[in-house]
Amino acid sequence: MAQPLINGKAYSWSQVEIRFSNISTPLNGVSKIEYSDEQKTEFNYGAGNFPVSRGFGNVESEAKITLHMEDIEDIRSNIPSGRLQDLGEFDVIVSYLHPVAARVVTHVIKNCYISNNGVEVSQDDMMIEKELELNPSHIQWNDSNIIGLGN
Repeated sequence: MAQPLINGKAYSWSQVEIRFSNISTPLNGVSKIEYSDEQKTEFNYGAGNFPVSRGFGNVESEAKITLHMEDIEDIRSNIPSGRLQDLGEFDVIVSYLHPVAARVVTHVIKNCYISNNGVEVSQDDMMIEKELELNPSHIQWNDSNIIGLGN
């Protein structure tokens, strides 16, 4: 159940910290992160016209992150080939700090693999950034084993 906001403050982008598990410092050049999972469900029928149970299929997860070129090049500098696909698997740790309640919520996007690489830049761009496909195995939506922001 949602609680009334105190002083009108809620979770916001300024309270988000994003880290790759194989990089010790938070990523500062993140302009967007998107992740979700979906599970196929369907009704099972028996006698009569109505379902008698529900069946559950696989959980499929997906994630994308948009990084500034500075962060991408920092990551590339640690990969001998320079190809982001050669980074290997890593977790993406996303922590949200509520500004009033001081409550940290952490989601872990597990076993990510970057499947694309490249640069997109156009005339008069003030900043260069790239959306990367992360291809996770699954998402831990409530990870109590991760220490919160600043640790």
